[in-house]
Amino acid sequence: MKHIYDCHGKTHDEVMDELENWIIIHHNTGDMCEIIAGKSTEMLKICMTTLELLGMQFAIPSNNPGMIILL
Repeated sequence: MKHIYDCHGKTHDEVMDELENWIIIHHNTGDMCEIIAGKSTEMLKICMTTLELLGMQFAIPSNNPGMIILL
């Protein structure tokens, strides 16, 4: 199963409040997890900073720079 956290329609504050819990809940399932940050460089930065603070490894596909895949 794939879990997707979509930042579209969310404020920066909402993502900062929700993303850490979402990662903890869904990444521990062993399923594929993706974050859709979209075209906002600020939203992408917020997501990457959260992942780095949690010590998570991630990749950004070269063909879709608005997506983050948790490894």
